[in-house]
Amino acid sequence: MSSLDDTPFILSTSGNNQPEDPHTRKLIRRHVMLGKNRGKRFPLRRKSARKGTPTTKASSQDTCLLANRNDSFFKIPRQIGSDLSSMAWADSVDVSTMATIMDFTRFTKKSMHRVEKYIDFPPKGIEWMEPFIQDAAWVHMMAFSSYAVINVVRGDSTQLVDQRASRHFTRSMRLLRERLLEDDKTLSTTNSTVQIVLGLATHANMHGDFEEARCHLTGLHRMVELRGGIGSFRPWPKLILEILRTDISLSIHCGITPLFFQSLSTDVQWPYSLDRFPHKRENEYALSSHCPDLFPNVLDHELDRAWRILVDFSFRINNAVLTNSHLPRDILVDTVASVMYGLLRMRFAPGSLDELTRLGLLAFGTNVFLQWQQSFPVGPACFPSMLRESLSQFRQADECPHFMVWVLLIGASTVFGADDNTWLHPWLRSITTACGVHSWDDVSAILHRAPWVDVLHHGDLGRGIFAEAYNADYSGGRLA
Repeated sequence: MSSLDDTPFILSTSGNNQPEDPHTRKLIRRHVMLGKNRGKRFPLRRKSARKGTPTTKASSQDTCLLANRNDSFFKIPRQIGSDLSSMAWADSVDVSTMATIMDFTRFTKKSMHRVEKYIDFPPKGIEWMEPFIQDAAWVHMMAFSSYAVINVVRGDSTQLVDQRASRHFTRSMRLLRERLLEDDKTLSTTNSTVQIVLGLATHANMHGDFEEARCHLTGLHRMVELRGGIGSFRPWPKLILEILRTDISLSIHCGITPLFFQSLSTDVQWPYSLDRFPHKRENEYALSSHCPDLFPNVLDHELDRAWRILVDFSFRINNAVLTNSHLPRDILVDTVASVMYGLLRMRFAPGSLDELTRLGLLAFGTNVFLQWQQSFPVGPACFPSMLRESLSQFRQADECPHFMVWVLLIGASTVFGADDNTWLHPWLRSITTACGVHSWDDVSAILHRAPWVDVLHHGDLGRGIFAEAYNADYSGGRLA
């Protein structure tokens, strides 16, 4: 305890106008602050380096290493790898196989089904994939399909890739056979099992083995019926789309009756109404086929309905692209189920306006809903010849030049090949002249009154075909 002698005593008289010397003022201020701060706690302060103490100066190399270390620390991502790569996959597949499967799923979404980008499929949590990646048969089928697509699309057919694809195919087939032979029929009709058979049918169809594809599709149809029909898959719209795409694709490829929607009309099993998806249109007149400058006479009632639905669908997709918005997810499934199956079921006289319109709408549908030609070299086998024959038998071309512009451009951008240019380009040039149009903007105005999706047909594809038709020099004429 300090004594009283340690405490200074300062006497200041008010009569003395002379200020205290600086030492006294400093002493008074110090003791005043000591009284105010008594009982308070303050953080510790680092003592400054003593004068004369040499400081170690960091070298430029050390400074660089420290900066790199700090930069790398802040650049560490919150998550290394995707959620799927961090989960346990069946059969302990290697990392390269996981990467190939995930690349394949991204490719199919970006390149094969570009319209789906503008459909409101809500993002799914990672938990929905767990039953699939823990199914060894599904994992190996996905690996096989992924390597097969690499072979076909990217032209990367190497012995190593073929061996990997064959190994995964064999393993998946063995597991699938064991599953189908079990007494538990629930396991044999799960979503993952359906996707395995769907992958087999798609692969066979992609390589032109249509008989094998039909066999797989027949088995798939049986599985769907055991689940209660195609309507029971409504909670999984993307799975429905893949099932219907495979069925429609094989039907158009081979000219055979589709397996689904045979017993009743699609209007009963899968109704579609334009009023279900309300949207304000500037020109409702364009929805109807009752346009003298498009059609010389009124179309069949069901065909006219299909035309109006696809015109409306095109308008919605084009508007979604412009506004960067999304359409309700049901509109894509409903259009494929109702319109495409209805067109496949219709029958009209060869060479008639109705038949040519039906085939033109089917060509439009293959490009928008199926989209093989952008991805695979094997196109529809008999469909181009059907459309070619219908064009050669059509005798009302001069009465509906605007309609013919649409048919020729849809055919050229979807199913016709380079060999057809000798008759298609001169005909397209003459028919656009008959319409009084000579620029792509004028042609575009005609096309937007019909089913036409800009993101698929407009850009380089449609514009390029039109430019080739005007710049090419062919001695031929119409298709005879």
